[in-house]
Amino acid sequence: MFFQFILLVVSSLTFLCTHQVSSHDLNCTEYPVFTPSRLVVKYGDPANATCVACQKDCTKDNFDLEKAWGEVRKNGTMLLWTIDRLTEWDMDIQCFYTTDSGDQCISMLDITTYQPPKSVSISFVNHTGQMFEHQQYRLQCSVQDVAPVQNLTVTFYRGSKALGHLQSNSEEKKAVNETFTLNITASKDDDGALYRCEAKLELGPDGPQPPPVARSQTLTASVYWLLTDLNCTEYPVFTPSRLVVKHGDPANATCVACQKDCTENLFDLEKAWGEVRKNGTTLLWTIDRLTEWDMFIMCYYNTDDGDQCCSNLELTVYLVYKAVSISFVNHTGPMLEHQQYRLQCSVQDVAPVQNLTVTFYRGSKALGHLQPNSEEKKAVNETFTLNITASKDDDGALYRCEAKLELGPDGPQPPPVETTEKLTATVYYIDEMPNPVSITITEGDPLHLNCSPVGNPKPTYTWTLPSDRFSSHSDSVLTIDTAGFEDNGQYICTVSNEAGNVTMVFNVDIKANPFMWIIIACSSVALLVIIAFVLYFHYYKQHRKGSYNLKDVFRFPARHIALPLVQQNCDNP
Repeated sequence: MFFQFILLVVSSLTFLCTHQVSSHDLNCTEYPVFTPSRLVVKYGDPANATCVACQKDCTKDNFDLEKAWGEVRKNGTMLLWTIDRLTEWDMDIQCFYTTDSGDQCISMLDITTYQPPKSVSISFVNHTGQMFEHQQYRLQCSVQDVAPVQNLTVTFYRGSKALGHLQSNSEEKKAVNETFTLNITASKDDDGALYRCEAKLELGPDGPQPPPVARSQTLTASVYWLLTDLNCTEYPVFTPSRLVVKHGDPANATCVACQKDCTENLFDLEKAWGEVRKNGTTLLWTIDRLTEWDMFIMCYYNTDDGDQCCSNLELTVYLVYKAVSISFVNHTGPMLEHQQYRLQCSVQDVAPVQNLTVTFYRGSKALGHLQPNSEEKKAVNETFTLNITASKDDDGALYRCEAKLELGPDGPQPPPVETTEKLTATVYYIDEMPNPVSITITEGDPLHLNCSPVGNPKPTYTWTLPSDRFSSHSDSVLTIDTAGFEDNGQYICTVSNEAGNVTMVFNVDIKANPFMWIIIACSSVALLVIIAFVLYFHYYKQHRKGSYNLKDVFRFPARHIALPLVQQNCDNP
């Protein structure tokens, strides 16, 4: 029975070893694995990465690493790439092996070369000196020598208050100079305000932590908010002082030209469209449908000295967006973990666009607030983009963007807001595996090896047994019901999906079972005793003097036969 059990175990193991391994790719059963999978390196710094070309399909000459710069050393199927100074902005590093059928199985190293901003400065565009209340000005933030610029976020501040977050639309990878602008409308509260801008290079979890930040100098604003003109003792007064009107709606305003210096022919109201009626020194302007985007309305009077004292009606014509949508730029389908993608928010038919703020959201978390650089007053279409780096936590996340037209206290309250439909993210990822695991069990005990990383989509599993034997087992858990010394050694579990490959190594040590040897010894002694008894009864008793064998009794015929008596001699008494 003992030998039959051994034969059964050997048969079972033979079946496991000859069963075919399933794979999600008919041509490539595995792919090269880079460590780390993503490399973020400062321009001019050294860098290195390793690649395991493959676990089972590699021969001496069918794998290699292609690179533009640097050195490569081989150690078995592992390739080590090193470079002393990384001075290229766009590196292409491929690790590959070639199958017997001629297919090339390739993995790319995701490498980002970066340069923190060397300097940041703030200024006004085409303006120096004092500003005037209610007039619009453009702040400019200049960032010098930064890369990659698409990972840069610039924030404008007034004191400690963030006014807007801007990103570049450029996809340039080398270091560049970039300028960001933000429109502001001066008010008397801005007099003495400190403006500045901040540039942050956000490179994700593999980049420097915290992200590199460069700040500009502060810019002190000086605002004239009360006009002082010795020739004008007063100025025309509009009611309301600011008019915010939806495109196509009616509008009206009144102007008191002056209180004391007006005569009938010395005051009036200039306008491009609409009607004006006079009532003393008060002028009433009306229009049935406001369809002009840039209206000029001025109320004035002339002094006796011939000076013209005037005021302009601050008029804003707006149009709420017709549609807002969100999408990825040049990408559809699942994303890969650690890869960078660009979200795009498209706003259709909105005015004035400089009053628009777009916010990207992941669930309820705001990712960034963006404003346009345009000064266009008529309705336009505008697109905003935001870079994100995919992680496994983003799988199933809901992205959306929100467009808000903020027109101040004179505009509609609350400000018009339009939110896009939700964009569901699918991220392909696979968890890194732990360091080699050491397991010690006793001979004869069951062996259970659990190789279960979290991944999306569901991974496939390939097992390599000791002595580089491949197993047909394709589940995450490998079980050997009764482990023997032949099962001692290293087990490698290779886990694969569309996100890549990872491996987990188990070092299994099988120790002798003392109880098993005691049982075998006892069994051997018992067997020897039995054999001794058999020999004793078979040989010794059968040859003992006067012995008989009970079997002979049963050899007598079944029927009794009378035997003749021996004749006695009658002469002998």
